[in-house]
Amino acid sequence: MNDALYFAPSYFSPYYFTSLASISDTTQPPSDTPLEYRDRDAFNAICKLLESTGEFASVNLGTVIDKGSISIDRLPLAAIQPQEWLESDDSDPTLLLRQVVFDIIVVCRAESPEVAIDTAGRLSSIVQNSLNGSSLNGGCLPALTMIRHGKLHRKTSRYPEQRTILRGEFSYFVQSIDGHGNID
Repeated sequence: MNDALYFAPSYFSPYYFTSLASISDTTQPPSDTPLEYRDRDAFNAICKLLESTGEFASVNLGTVIDKGSISIDRLPLAAIQPQEWLESDDSDPTLLLRQVVFDIIVVCRAESPEVAIDTAGRLSSIVQNSLNGSSLNGGCLPALTMIRHGKLHRKTSRYPEQRTILRGEFSYFVQSIDGHGNID
């Protein structure tokens, strides 16, 4: 039998076999990640990215747009609505990975259904191109920032509005179990 050192398969975290892991193998947060990065920082970055495209008359965070009418001067509109989050510490009990899921509701208006669907698709592509792979001001992991799902919402009582619901997510490291920052 060979006396060579046994190396664990790569699907195990290096923390399961700490005697075999070198310091360079351990997972560390990016050094440029702000210490108290929070969901609010990422959502503010999303708003700024969408506003910078110049395609939206209004970009709102957390606004419920189902109640009341939307004036035409606010269209096209992008409304960002946080949905849920999950924290996991699979690779290091002192370093949490926070995954946040959100919806972006894009509302546009056109007299023709074909033009409305085309405009909704164009605006959805603009949102994807703006957000996919973004670090959201340096706090998130670019590879995990992405719009993952879209749905054309055809049932609206406000013809000729067209709504598209985009489901996205971003992830960032929380530096410790109590590193969620101040609640100001």
